[in-house]
Amino acid sequence: MTASAFIAAPDAALTATLTGLWTAAAAGTGNGRLRDVAAQHHVSEAHIVACGCADGSVRRLTTEWKTLLEGLPACGDVMVLTRNEWAVHEKVGTFGNMTISPAMGLVLNRTIDLRMFLGKWAVAFAVTTQTKTGPRHSIQVFDAHGDSILKIFARDTTDLAAFQALTAAHVADDQTPGFIADLVPDRAADPADDAVDVDTLLSAWRGMTDVHQFHGIVKKAGVGRHQALRLAPEFAEEVQLDALRQVVQGAVDAEVPIMVFVGNRGNVQIHTGAVKTVRIIDNWFNIMDPGFTLHLREDGIASAWVVRKPHADGHVTSLELYDANGDNFCILFGERREGEQERDDWRALLAALPRRAVAQAAE
Repeated sequence: MTASAFIAAPDAALTATLTGLWTAAAAGTGNGRLRDVAAQHHVSEAHIVACGCADGSVRRLTTEWKTLLEGLPACGDVMVLTRNEWAVHEKVGTFGNMTISPAMGLVLNRTIDLRMFLGKWAVAFAVTTQTKTGPRHSIQVFDAHGDSILKIFARDTTDLAAFQALTAAHVADDQTPGFIADLVPDRAADPADDAVDVDTLLSAWRGMTDVHQFHGIVKKAGVGRHQALRLAPEFAEEVQLDALRQVVQGAVDAEVPIMVFVGNRGNVQIHTGAVKTVRIIDNWFNIMDPGFTLHLREDGIASAWVVRKPHADGHVTSLELYDANGDNFCILFGERREGEQERDDWRALLAALPRRAVAQAAE
């Protein structure tokens, strides 16, 4: 959705329409995913969810992120969902091994593994919707633009009393229905390739000792992440658009444990371990395993890259997926622990991918 089409503050007539849409969604009779329904009306998902504050199906929460997050381990098993425009990543597990600061939150349990950028969190709601099996309770966090950052769903195995006590303790005083969004700024254009100091970029890349240094290297060079890959054939090779299918199915067949990263402005969610069940449904690529589900729209893949990053123990290799705007929306690694070399079977899967011809990539 373009910034010019987006409605940051709905008027009374549109608010009435959005309220009706929420009422249907809360009752389990809505049509389509709420994010898609919102886009059809030129608003964000948070605009619709916030309408539920009128009937009590939604309660706005305080922005005391640290205490909210630190209360989640007592809730036991939950399902966490992180999405962006092209991918939805769902994990079942428990919160624990957490470090929360004002700007950053880490959850390092194997089942729930999150990198949370709390400065991007703007509003949260406790949400109750109806399903065929009864009420469904969740905590839903959105950024200032109204886009979903993180959703945390109670399950049959959740300590529901603890979950509801946690949300009740964080209910905000202001329960006014509605939401006013900030406009999403237009993406800054990358500099012209011939304006980039490629030698300095490559020198910094070669000098990496930790993969987490990559973001800073790209930022210091003043280039976009996708542009950096194009300018660094020493470290990045473009591969065919069906690379995701090939790599994941290869990991299933060879029992290679992998890591799957999906993120947005305010959170990155990670799965680590084996994958077993792959299903293609229309344009959706799906991993559907107990405890982990990935839904990824293959029509969003405009380019796919095999990328090498040096680190203290050698180098790690990833498969990175980008959309037509040059934005990364999914990254895969082989499972690896700090201090270990990258798995040879993971490297073999990536080495076997057909590279994309330069002429084909330019189409």
